[in-house]
Amino acid sequence: MQTNWPVWSGNGESVNAIDIQAIKQLNTGAGEITPTNSYPKLYVTNEFMGQWNPAVGGYLISRTGSPVVYMSKTAFEAAYTKNGTGAAWADISGKPSTFAPVVGTTATTAMAGNKVPTATERGGVLLQTAIVALTDSSGGTSGGNTVAAVPAATAATTDATAASLTSTNAALTAIKNDFATLSAKYNALLAAVKAAGITA
Repeated sequence: MQTNWPVWSGNGESVNAIDIQAIKQLNTGAGEITPTNSYPKLYVTNEFMGQWNPAVGGYLISRTGSPVVYMSKTAFEAAYTKNGTGAAWADISGKPSTFAPVVGTTATTAMAGNKVPTATERGGVLLQTAIVALTDSSGGTSGGNTVAAVPAATAATTDATAASLTSTNAALTAIKNDFATLSAKYNALLAAVKAAGITA
């Protein structure tokens, strides 16, 4: 008995068996069979070759007190399971195509998407209170990604009152526009913080 071969169980018995990697038939009709996983070659008689007609991928089976026999891969693997291993995934019938998560509140369940997590469930990160967005009443126009320079009020050379007023209003307009820019950026940042779940 080839006790160094892996043990397989099935049909109410345990056997030693190994699958075939290569077969070479000699001039005498005898065979030189090479098992997988570097197990020693096995030499069989021409009677064995004629009776069993072994093929690559099939199995050599050894039982106590009995000569080595051969079974095809399909027949052997349908009847025997290798000891120490479970059934192959492809051989399991009736299995679901997907495994839906179990929604719950324990370490082994998934969290529902509409649940507001506690500090513990968020890994110790406490959900902050809501921050109110700014309402931009500056009357200015946002400069996008730029806070524009505020011009200095200039002295008028003629009609001092009107010219000074125009210069001052230009500075105020620039300030209003900068307020609008900052308000827009603040609210965009706030929306991102909320979307990330940091604040309510």
